[in-house]
Amino acid sequence: MLQTGRKSSHNPPTSVWAGLIALAVFTVLGCLRLTHGKPGLISLAATDPVGASSQGSQEPTLLNARVDSGLSPAVRTPVHSDRRRPPESPPNAATWLDSFLEMAPQDLSRVYGWADELDLIKDQLNEEQVLLLGKRLVRELRDDDVPWNAGYALSALASLDPPSHPALYRMLLDTLKSTDLQQRSLVADLLRKAGPGAADELLGAAAIELGDDDIPSGDLPVTLRNASQSARMLIREGSRSWPHLTRRLHASDPQERFLSAVVLARTHCPEKLDLTVTVLVSHLKHNDWKGDAIIAGRALHELGDLALPQLRRLQGIADDQGRRLVRLALSEIEQPSTTDGEAYKRAQRIASDGAGEPLAVWRFTPDTLDGLVRRFR
Repeated sequence: MLQTGRKSSHNPPTSVWAGLIALAVFTVLGCLRLTHGKPGLISLAATDPVGASSQGSQEPTLLNARVDSGLSPAVRTPVHSDRRRPPESPPNAATWLDSFLEMAPQDLSRVYGWADELDLIKDQLNEEQVLLLGKRLVRELRDDDVPWNAGYALSALASLDPPSHPALYRMLLDTLKSTDLQQRSLVADLLRKAGPGAADELLGAAAIELGDDDIPSGDLPVTLRNASQSARMLIREGSRSWPHLTRRLHASDPQERFLSAVVLARTHCPEKLDLTVTVLVSHLKHNDWKGDAIIAGRALHELGDLALPQLRRLQGIADDQGRRLVRLALSEIEQPSTTDGEAYKRAQRIASDGAGEPLAVWRFTPDTLDGLVRRFR
């Protein structure tokens, strides 16, 4: 209806006001992005306490943004930023080492460039300097509250190639006696990666690592698989590991006994066969362990004909599951399955559970050592 005799107010529609408000918000957010969202930077004002001081710098010196990789803070590896290029010419080695030795533990994960600089100067270091650097890095492997320092230190130690530096290598071997589980295990892992021909001290330390650390999995300082990793190394070393393992068949720790028997069987050790097979058969029985029957069955199969006399003697054990799995082990050694399907059907026929599924199948099954690190608790 057309109004007459009244002056029109001419107010803008509501949609116009909404558009103006949206434009203002967009402008403000854009300014904030220009201030805090520089391309290539992993820092925000809320997480970068040095952000204000480094606004005018092209090469910030600290990275304070954390990236959770799911590992323990002590060993998780931060994302490396490409904000700083390695120096084009190597720094003076002695000066660099003095500066590095004065760094605080938390600086290993915060200060840019030291790992790149180490790559440039490590060939200039003499044996005494390499040892000093190694001792400092080894200290950072201990279980502490500093995030990421152990991961950085371990990578730096690996880059030094310890086997090529006798004094450093000897110091690392001595660290295998450390009372700090994380430090000892990380050093052992580093030395194991050196390849075949491990030092006798490392073999002895690996045999000790087969035992149950008696630490609930949620309380481990790092995700350790020291028992299975040690077993793999001892298998790789073959007969050289036997003197360190035969005596451990009498250990009080059941995990240590079991994995010692596994390694001895898989390396075809002819010594203490009766005890080796007896320990393995005890893990074919029903128990509260996870994955041990498959590991034991595979070890018995790899031991082969050497296991037959003891297996035949143990056919009548009282445990029903154990008795059926002993029969399966004998059958697979005497006439091995030729395909995984044949192995499954044989296990289903000889040793099945109440639902008709095999209790265990170890022929053609991938190596399952990682499936057993500790018992159920």
